[in-house]
Amino acid sequence: MDSFIKQTIYSLKKEYGLPITIYKIISSLPDVDSGIISKTISFRRIRRAIVLPRALSREIFQVEYDSNSRLMFIDFDDVKNFEVKINDYIVFRNKKYLVNQVTTYDLDAALVLYLTESLGSDVNDYFETESIMNLIQEVSCTL
Repeated sequence: MDSFIKQTIYSLKKEYGLPITIYKIISSLPDVDSGIISKTISFRRIRRAIVLPRALSREIFQVEYDSNSRLMFIDFDDVKNFEVKINDYIVFRNKKYLVNQVTTYDLDAALVLYLTESLGSDVNDYFETESIMNLIQEVSCTL
């Protein structure tokens, strides 16, 4: 059974897989004088997360989504030693999504994430950090 689930996840990654980056804000410290907020973030790149099309998500899970919601599966092996939590951010296709719910699927085979697009948020802060550290899979830094 375990190998069947792993094979299914692999097949879905091949068909619906997209590269994503998960961001976790470790700390946020405002400078009272300048008003600039320094954020310490950690991020993890995933080569292929399963991002189901909205219509397929609605059909399979029979859940109503608004136009800004997404359903995503991440192979548990891709996030070992990196805990994905509510209020983390995921960036893919130049859009930033807030993690609303995290569920573990079938014996730690995958994480199921319910996401909402963060409209009007600035994605460029994150991309700037990514381009500087493009060869490293996980980094902590202060912006």
